[in-house]
Amino acid sequence: MENLPVTQLSGWKFYNREDHLRFGQWATEVFYPVWMKSPYITGINRYQIIKENPDYCTFISTYHFINLKAFINPWKNPESANIIKDMVTTWGNKRDVLWGYLYQPERSVSNPELAAKVKKELSVDDAPSIHIEAFDLTPEKEGEYYSWFTDMGDEVFMARIMKRPGVLGYDHFRFLTPGWSYVEFEYVSPKERFGPPYVLIFYFDSVQHCLDFTKSRELAAFRAGLTPYFPQGLKLKWNVDYKLIGSWQRDK
Repeated sequence: MENLPVTQLSGWKFYNREDHLRFGQWATEVFYPVWMKSPYITGINRYQIIKENPDYCTFISTYHFINLKAFINPWKNPESANIIKDMVTTWGNKRDVLWGYLYQPERSVSNPELAAKVKKELSVDDAPSIHIEAFDLTPEKEGEYYSWFTDMGDEVFMARIMKRPGVLGYDHFRFLTPGWSYVEFEYVSPKERFGPPYVLIFYFDSVQHCLDFTKSRELAAFRAGLTPYFPQGLKLKWNVDYKLIGSWQRDK
């Protein structure tokens, strides 16, 4: 597990939208370029919500690291540490942190044939749109859900979803830890210390294909497939769509 890639899901909700827009410009011009200097980061993506929802951040970022140790290393770099201090001084009292969690992939599936078919250099690394979904699982239900997903969800329902138009792939993530627990910057700890134990992120070649997916029979069948195993039902904790507005990727 220590050598698996790690993804940090980060989402801030600013009290003032204009502050968030200014922060986005600062992050794009200053913060992200500095962090991409680290050899331990493989990419950063910035997204904007497609349909405004008060329960979610208007903007989120995903940070991709080669492994858990790689997540810790950039914080020890003086330039990175200084820019974090600059961030908290300028923006620290202007937002709530909704997401700040580290996840590791349990399963990653991509569809390179689709990108080739539409003659675009698209991949899950820079997909134009994503759908994020996670169930509100109690500790007692986590193991049952994971067993169901590996036995039925992945083999049956995900296989059908991958045949839908525009699906570039998906990641099934396992919650690792509150990301900021490894560093001394407690001012960026999320309001809810623990994220959902498992998160699905679906990647699409367009916003329209993403929105079509949320109303699809395939997604409805995936959710309904859980009913025999959880007769009292499972509540969705995260269910939201975002579009890509910025991508910083290390050359492969």
